[in-house]
Amino acid sequence: MVIQNFLFPDEVCDVQEVYFRTTGMVDRIRDSIKLSAGEVLRTDTYMNVLNIGHWKKYTVLEEILLELQVQGHFRLYIELLGKEKRKELIYEQEYHLESPETICVCIPEEIKDGILYWKICAKSAVQYYGARYVAEDFKGEKDIKFALNICTYHRQQQLQKNIQKISESLFFQPKTEMYGQMKIFVADNGQDFTSPIQKGYLKILKNSNDGGGTGGFTRGLEEIKKEQQVHHYTHVIFMDDDVEVQVESFYRLYAFLSLLKTRYQDRPIAGRMFRLDNRNIQYTAVERWNKGNIIHIGGNLDMRLQESILEEESTGDYGGWWFCTYPIQCILQERPFPFFIHCDDVEFGLRQQKETLTLPGVQVWHETYEYRINPIIIYYDIRNTLVVNALWGKAEDGNAFIQEWKGRLTEFHNSERQDLKYFCTLAMWHFCSGRIFRKSKGRIPRQCVWLSKKDTILKFVTPLFHRITENRVKKQYLQIVKKYKEDYRKNYGSTS
Repeated sequence: MVIQNFLFPDEVCDVQEVYFRTTGMVDRIRDSIKLSAGEVLRTDTYMNVLNIGHWKKYTVLEEILLELQVQGHFRLYIELLGKEKRKELIYEQEYHLESPETICVCIPEEIKDGILYWKICAKSAVQYYGARYVAEDFKGEKDIKFALNICTYHRQQQLQKNIQKISESLFFQPKTEMYGQMKIFVADNGQDFTSPIQKGYLKILKNSNDGGGTGGFTRGLEEIKKEQQVHHYTHVIFMDDDVEVQVESFYRLYAFLSLLKTRYQDRPIAGRMFRLDNRNIQYTAVERWNKGNIIHIGGNLDMRLQESILEEESTGDYGGWWFCTYPIQCILQERPFPFFIHCDDVEFGLRQQKETLTLPGVQVWHETYEYRINPIIIYYDIRNTLVVNALWGKAEDGNAFIQEWKGRLTEFHNSERQDLKYFCTLAMWHFCSGRIFRKSKGRIPRQCVWLSKKDTILKFVTPLFHRITENRVKKQYLQIVKKYKEDYRKNYGSTS
């Protein structure tokens, strides 16, 4: 089984140092690299290093082969990079190959930790064609089958590009190991998505946008559950419609889950998120909720740098639905909380009460929060964070809770933003009642959006609205939290 292919820069991310390093200029001819005498090609990079410690910790992987296809006269080194950048030479050999050949090197089984990479030092002209790490004589391989759950809303172009790319992958090519091991479900909330691909592995579900993104993902999950007895999916991947993705992420995830140790088989796997505007920057690997003050594990790292791939912490509380994988047996009886948008992935992840894992090389490129922020998004963030903390944040201190909320109001007041003051108050009011999630499926009412644009009215309305809301919270906070937990236990499960 191939556990990792060598990647070249592509249209998703063309930053060379994320893939390989060289001592000079190299010629790339399609998916190959030409080295001149004296030049060096190294793979101590995010995309092409093998985190052998990660694989050995979480999987049953024992023997690993490195396969390289090369032509020319060169010296090959395989090195292990450990903590504090300690290097250890694992293998060294000189080759003189008159024609392209595949070199196979067995990695010593006793290596249990560290980051593995190789380098080629050219003695004369060398042509490098590719490499991969292969699992040999592995035990306990599991049959993995993905259900890819996508929600879309008026994003025809990017979604079609992703579906086309995935449809050309090994999952849909006969006589390959992965053939038939994925089906794509698209919940089309805009009811305008059409695809030229008319295949049984792609199911487009016309869906109302009344429940927003949460409703779309919920619809996809419901359809997946209906097919479970026939298709026997093992994992559901939640993925946004506007990400950019490489198919290698699916291949590595497939191999990782196939070899996962029994004690980790109930763990979600978070896909990392890289920035669209600066594609060598990892925005986050996985998240810790921290009562809404989110901690991005591996946040804002420049993945061109060697030290960035030596991350010590790679697990968290939950993964964002830009790309996150769940074992289906853990979520068969569940559905997302009706937030409309924002925090649905947070609550769903926290509900699992399992450590969320990551895997280097499994990531998407996505627009970051600062490009999406607007008054309505702020409303959803404030309201939904309050709900998540009521359920999972252990926020029993009503005074601290109120002070934090008033701090946001002061911030918006100082910036003279009447709309934000109103939305901040409205978010708390809707949190207190809870009816918004039952009556409107979590969606902010249209009349509230209309009122938010009337500054003259808000100057008189919001101060009174704020005082009424604050008084209600002070008197009823503990009862409000108790009611959320009671309703949650009835409809979603325990919060213990």
